[in-house]
Amino acid sequence: MNEKEQIFKEEILINRMVDYVEIHVYTDGASRKNPGPSAIGIVFLDARGNLIAEHKECVGITTNNRAEYIAIIRALELGTEYCRGKVSIFSDSELVINQLTGTYAIKVKELRDLFKQIKTNEQFYQEVIYNWVSKKNKHITKAEALCNQALDGEYTK
Repeated sequence: MNEKEQIFKEEILINRMVDYVEIHVYTDGASRKNPGPSAIGIVFLDARGNLIAEHKECVGITTNNRAEYIAIIRALELGTEYCRGKVSIFSDSELVINQLTGTYAIKVKELRDLFKQIKTNEQFYQEVIYNWVSKKNKHITKAEALCNQALDGEYTK
């Protein structure tokens, strides 16, 4: 790649990056069987509720709870492309949200390791807030649909 092509490529990347002060992120993790083939779905919104991006990904053979944790880990990783300020994470997993907020203890070692990874990823932001929402929430429903699309092999390129 010559210098002119490199400059053009860098300009495209700069123009694609948007710096929101606050984003809302809806996550879901799903496992077919428990443990079984698992996937995550993530919906990124600006503070006004406008769609920024969606993400779906298969995460191998794992449990539903691990998939829920992995969804939040990936959301915090991917979210840095859009925001470094305030991130509100929404999940329908009462267990995970209560563990992340300190209401519930984490008894399973693997979940403690994932918890530590989330806490490390929180350092990318000024503030991270965790919220439980119902499975009926329209953005959680979309995140769940993304999980199922990933598990069914439906990827958009």
